[in-house]
Amino acid sequence: MKKLLLATFALALLAPVAKAEINLDLGGYFKGYAGYADQDVAGTRDVDFKRKAQVFFLGETTLDNGLTVGYNGQLIQDSTVDPAGGDDAKVEQSYLYFSGNWGRMNLGRENGAAYLLQVSAPGADANLDGQDITFSFFNQGTANIRQDYGQMGAANTTIGALGRGEDIQYADKVTYITPKIVGFQAGFSFAPEVDAKGVSSYFGMPSDADAGGYENLIEAGVRYDGEFSGLGIHAGGGYSAANLEAPLFGFGEDLKEFNLGGKLTYEGFGFGVAYNNRDGGINAGGLGNVDTWVAGLDYTYGSYNFGGSYLKSTGDSLLGGEDEYDRVAVGAGYTYGPGMKFNGSVGLHDLTAATAALDNKATVVSIGTDVQF
Repeated sequence: MKKLLLATFALALLAPVAKAEINLDLGGYFKGYAGYADQDVAGTRDVDFKRKAQVFFLGETTLDNGLTVGYNGQLIQDSTVDPAGGDDAKVEQSYLYFSGNWGRMNLGRENGAAYLLQVSAPGADANLDGQDITFSFFNQGTANIRQDYGQMGAANTTIGALGRGEDIQYADKVTYITPKIVGFQAGFSFAPEVDAKGVSSYFGMPSDADAGGYENLIEAGVRYDGEFSGLGIHAGGGYSAANLEAPLFGFGEDLKEFNLGGKLTYEGFGFGVAYNNRDGGINAGGLGNVDTWVAGLDYTYGSYNFGGSYLKSTGDSLLGGEDEYDRVAVGAGYTYGPGMKFNGSVGLHDLTAATAALDNKATVVSIGTDVQF
């Protein structure tokens, strides 16, 4: 009997483990741009190429009880957001989600509620003047301003010179978003610790006193989408806050950020405004308060689109005083195939820094393609 029990136990260990019936699909994008910048900063190139590519791993199934279970993983092939530079492939987002008529819950490394529910303004090219820009050909040095206007964690400095604040966007968190009721939707997120796009140790608990680190991140967002006689109305706002664990070289404070946005659409036309305020934190530009607002419009006609935007950002300088940045951009795009676009834009940049040596003005011309697959 004893031998029979041991044999049965061994067979149980070798038996295949049941797998969720989720088939993964592949997706992603490639964005490639060329830019020319005539700027006051000496010692910089006039022409440069930039690219970013990601591969998505997507899977979803709906159970008999109506519960939808899915997975989303996003792998950056060209790590343009790596503060140390280089082209190492990195996981940007990796999360599991559950959804039903009760709403949706995300578990893992994903944008929070304040980001997911915000309303952005249209513009010339979302990759260069959108709420969460992908590229910039303008050198802002260490000025404490934003070239975008997204929720906490978007690239608020020149690509390749990001501060630790950028990592908050992808902290491991839990997010709940309500179903849409008469056009309204709300969400809440929580992350116990924010670390630099890394994975917490599988064993033990992480430190609660990291110099320059943040903890107890909370986010809340609300959004409305409606349509009346062909007029689309979109409005949203969000709030984020995280506690500083310990000062870095004697600097640092708790981080708070909120955003507001509104947009109107009608027969191919769009107009919107957005506002973002970040207070505190430690980042590549220093620390303190940063106010950013943008107004933009666009028009789509068949395969063509045209747009423009104006952005203004002011921020407290680490050395005292205030940095001020203005940007005007106009551009056009052409959809040459499903998920395939050519984009071109011209941007006028004007940075007046608290430290006069950091002042910079530039005219930037860019052209590129964005392929979603």
